[in-house]
Amino acid sequence: MFEVIQLGDMKTATTKSAANHIYIADVSGSMYADLPKIRQHLKNIISVVAQPEDTFTLIWFSGKGQCGVVFENVLLSDLNTVQLLHAAIDKWLRPMGMTGFIDPINLSKTIAYDPTKLNNLVMLTDGYDNTSNRADILKTVADMKSVFHSVTFIEYGYYADRELLAKMAEQVGGLHIFAEGYTQYEKVFSDTISGAIRVNNISVDVNKKAKHCIFTYGTQIRIVPVIDGKVTVPEDTQKIYSVVPKDVLSKQLSAEHLYLVLYYAAKTENDELVWKCLEALGDVAMVELYQNAFTKQELSTFESAVERAVLNERERFVKGRDLSAVPDKNAPTVIDLLSSLAASNAELVTSSEYWDYEKTSRERVATEDLPKFVPSPMQANVPLHSLVYNSSRPNVSILTTRDGVVQLPENKFRLKSVPSFITRNYTIIRDGIKNVSKLPVVLGEMQMLALTHFDFEVIHSDNGKVFAVFDISKMPVINRRSLEQVTAEYVSRVIRDIQMLAVSNKVLKFYLKNQMAENSKTVKMVEKYGVDAAEWLSSIGVRDYGFNAVGTTSGEVSDEYQAIELEYKVKGMSSIPAIDATLKKRDEIKAAEKDGGKSKKTLNMVEQLICMHADSYMGLSNDELQTLSNNAINTKRALERRLADCVFALILGRKWFGDDEVYTTTIQFTNSLSTELTLTKVRKTVKI
Repeated sequence: MFEVIQLGDMKTATTKSAANHIYIADVSGSMYADLPKIRQHLKNIISVVAQPEDTFTLIWFSGKGQCGVVFENVLLSDLNTVQLLHAAIDKWLRPMGMTGFIDPINLSKTIAYDPTKLNNLVMLTDGYDNTSNRADILKTVADMKSVFHSVTFIEYGYYADRELLAKMAEQVGGLHIFAEGYTQYEKVFSDTISGAIRVNNISVDVNKKAKHCIFTYGTQIRIVPVIDGKVTVPEDTQKIYSVVPKDVLSKQLSAEHLYLVLYYAAKTENDELVWKCLEALGDVAMVELYQNAFTKQELSTFESAVERAVLNERERFVKGRDLSAVPDKNAPTVIDLLSSLAASNAELVTSSEYWDYEKTSRERVATEDLPKFVPSPMQANVPLHSLVYNSSRPNVSILTTRDGVVQLPENKFRLKSVPSFITRNYTIIRDGIKNVSKLPVVLGEMQMLALTHFDFEVIHSDNGKVFAVFDISKMPVINRRSLEQVTAEYVSRVIRDIQMLAVSNKVLKFYLKNQMAENSKTVKMVEKYGVDAAEWLSSIGVRDYGFNAVGTTSGEVSDEYQAIELEYKVKGMSSIPAIDATLKKRDEIKAAEKDGGKSKKTLNMVEQLICMHADSYMGLSNDELQTLSNNAINTKRALERRLADCVFALILGRKWFGDDEVYTTTIQFTNSLSTELTLTKVRKTVKI
């Protein structure tokens, strides 16, 4: 049900009040890159966007117990006083610590504001509260209604806790606004101050079945909760719309009202209602945006487009109207492109101006000057050897190698340097967020022919080689087809196959007769430098499989955020026992049961799987076993990709099995061997 309530006759406001603006700014470590610009912007703008009689209060915060008032109730019409504030802003808005919401909010409620003015609070954050639980935070926020006339929460960047900030805004009938970065933040902040509500609130009776009401106020779209059939809105509001999500589209609605409901559905993450609105609208541009919108980036872009369409008719149907518009479920994804590039032996050009990579892990800090790896100047590009998928988070990295030499400290072997290589992971997608916008690569002209369905620009071609830049900024991370294929049965099969392959590989390694020497770290080093030198090189991180410096420490933690992970547990498969011990145990059981006897020992499920694979590999030659082992590598990569599809769909795709947070099912290994599989979505802290 969707009802329109006209409020024109209830309007009582004759004058607009001055405002007490309260700005709570996050200065946690993760804000370090943008805080200088935010400081300067704040100094330039506060006296410009506010009205002459407005006051301004600034509060900084980071972790638990780390917050304070920079200045309070400063009259913005007093230019001399405003100039004195600049030094205070520079002093206190400095990056430090973690992130905690409760202390600064409580602090903001203790300040004595001018009672003749309306209190407008704005809170900026780019992170997750890592000091308090959600229930306490929401309770603290609910108490804000008695102090503040209007409240806005600005979500800065893609790693803030969107779900919590949305609930905080809902608690107080406030605004939750997303700012991708500093440029967008400038406008958001200015609009929030200049567009502050300057009239009293009134209570309005609405449909008791309604969950929310939605209304436009200036350039803002506000969603407020319905409590006991009443909502609180500014007294100069012209119209409000009550929404009963279950049957909101039971009657035919105008395009204007459909866009409002579409915005409501997007903000409340009601996927089913979004699609119903899009079907009724037939807005081709909106359909194209939403059909592959799964990550925060993509959903934010969609929400912004809908918001513009609500406020401006010219933003509607920009690509025409088609009531039979069918989403392309098979749109090429970033992962498809990465897989194709890896298979094409492409090389990543990390020295290119198009490579806008941002490090995602803490810097490793060497405790000594040497040994030190020096990249070879002869290797300009980095081979894309393989992709690395995370088994629990929607992360994808490119595994690369870089040749060079390791400069050595003084030693008795008179070695000044030795040739080696390093491996590096470039994280392309972290927790569903694209970490780069472009991929500059070099590959063969023939290989390029298989990649024409991706968006790229050829920069240079010569001698059968092509230097091309692939634009992934608008490319979806996952598509609807991959989402549809991820059923409970599919996930179970993938995890079952991964478990079976792990057992099989361990048995294969046991039977391979041509395994490397026991000290596999330094076999080639021994041949080249001798046993003693090889052992010393190994002790400082120079080994056959590359250089990895020992004695390094992680850089200081500047902040942390909460990431959602898929956790799966297969009962009885937490570890695989030793193969020789298992086969010996089976022989002992057979011996005890010979001639009708009975053994006290039994084989558990994993041990039975080991014996099953052992029987199939017994008697094979080393070459046959090696072939099976090589084939298993490709099988493992394929299964890792399939598991990644599951992780991306379940974490990013707003998809789950059943109503409970924990899903339990049975996986069948053989006709007689089965066990329990448990899937859970959990929040984990990631330090950055």
